[in-house]
Amino acid sequence: MAAVISLLALAIWALAFRSTMDLIRTEKQMMLREERDTSVTRALAAGIALLHTGPPPTFPSPYQCLFIVTGGEEDVVCTVSYTESSPPGTWTVASVLASEADQAALLEAPASFGE
Repeated sequence: MAAVISLLALAIWALAFRSTMDLIRTEKQMMLREERDTSVTRALAAGIALLHTGPPPTFPSPYQCLFIVTGGEEDVVCTVSYTESSPPGTWTVASVLASEADQAALLEAPASFGE
């Protein structure tokens, strides 16, 4: 009888532990996703602000550069891409988290696109 009660108590404890760990893991993932989304959005806003200083170089197409977004626990590096759309003079701007290859190959964003 004592063994059955002990086994039942252990099963209840394991279920409670697993549920708690799942909730903690989910909360952590939500916080990380929000931080990444915020960083990409801030890099996109900085990229659009940079576009207001003039048109980016047309070669290579699409023009890409790195933005370092500060804040949070650590700095986040994002790649911002500028693709000329039609009609000429209009641009599509996109931002993503920078991969290691992007960080090695691309330059940091210039202070302005003006000449």
